[in-house]
Amino acid sequence: MDNIFGFSLISREEREARRKAFESVVFPGGMTQRREIRAKLRESFPRIDVTLMMYFYLSVKEQMKKNGLCFDDAVKELGKTPVPPKFKNEDLLVLKRILEEDMRDEHDRYSQS
Repeated sequence: MDNIFGFSLISREEREARRKAFESVVFPGGMTQRREIRAKLRESFPRIDVTLMMYFYLSVKEQMKKNGLCFDDAVKELGKTPVPPKFKNEDLLVLKRILEEDMRDEHDRYSQS
């Protein structure tokens, strides 16, 4: 158990190791990839807070990678994750395009081989 009454029982080092492990999965290209995605989200969704969009993007991407789900199934799986305010159904298509492009290009652009 990592959390009791809102207090974290894991060390700072452990939290940092977990954060780095998560980021290496969702952003194998590091900060460069993260900045590119953030810029695409800001450009594609100017009326929605980019931090909210990034949270939703990461939630969907994590489900896709961790559970091998397609975009639509990952969104359904997240059912209780709040969709950003002002988010319309057609916005899902734009997000899907950005996410699928990112994942398709990830291996070619950021692989260590």
